[in-house]
Amino acid sequence: SNFSKALDLLKPKDPNDLIGKVKSHTDNFHIYTFGGLKETNKWLKENKYVE
Repeated sequence: SNFSKALDLLKPKDPNDLIGKVKSHTDNFHIYTFGGLKETNKWLKENKYVE
């Protein structure tokens, strides 16, 4: 239903699939820190995008 799809938009999503596709075509990309700088930095480190 549309209601359940709308609720899905509110749930956190793992961007790894999308980032993997982008990364395969470029060496650089920009990240918007919608989840906050601390959480974005944590994600970047966990996924080995930064050291």
